[in-house]
Order: sequence, then structure tokens, then C-alpha cells
Amino acid sequence: MLIRLIFMSGLVMRNFLTALLCGIGMGMLVGGILTVVGGYLDREDQVLEHMGPLSGVWHANQSRFAGAILASFGSGIFAFALLVRRKG
Repeated sequence: MLIRLIFMSGLVMRNFLTALLCGIGMGMLVGGILTVVGGYLDREDQVLEHMGPLSGVWHANQSRFAGAILASFGSGIFAFALLVRRKG
């Protein structure tokens, strides 16, 4: 549905949607990389509170894995946005 929306929209809306997807993807990519680096630098357990289903004790291995997943999704969204943007 998102692909259809992007391809059927006008040039201004298409540029806006691709810029939005690029921003979201890059934010996820940077957040994931920082989480992986933080997991390597801080070997102690991290306690998360008031985060809903994510609340609890997170070990360094778990935070590194979550950061890697976040970074891979972010890079995928960023690459998708670059792929669907209009050339010229």
C-alpha cells in the first residue's frame, strides 16, 4: 500500500514521503548503531522501567542484538526510500 501511495502521488508528495522515509530509516540506523556500541562499551545489565513490554533487565547481549535488528530495519527503509525517489 505504501508503494502504491508513493508511485501514485504527485512530485511534491512523493518527495515528501521519500524524505520522511529517509529520515526515519537514518534515525533507526543511527539508533541501532549507537545501541550496539553502547552494548559493547557497557557490559553491565540495564534496567528499563516504564517502557511497556520492553521493561525489565536487559543484558548487554540482548541490547546488542536489538540494536543490530534496529540498524538492519533502518538501513532497509533508507535503501527503499532511495530506490523509489524520482530521478530528475
